[in-house]
Amino acid sequence: MMMMIIIIAQGYYTHCHHQAANIVHQKLAIKCGLSKVPPMPYYKYEPQSVLENFSYKLYYNSTIITNRTTITVDKMQLYLTKASKKQT
Repeated sequence: MMMMIIIIAQGYYTHCHHQAANIVHQKLAIKCGLSKVPPMPYYKYEPQSVLENFSYKLYYNSTIITNRTTITVDKMQLYLTKASKKQT
């Protein structure tokens, strides 16, 4: 019984984590001018792996290769890079 509760709790945590990542991704995409679609409810939003324009790049749950190492993402994570200053 206890194991079943743990499995359900982990699934619920993962679901909540995905929903929070979707909300943040959509807000960043809109704020940085990366999204061409109107805002939609978070439960319908399907983020793209990479969004970019002349100023920003937004990575979502992607592998990023740098000149020093490869950054692999095990959990949903977001990376926002400003192109003009090469800031993350």
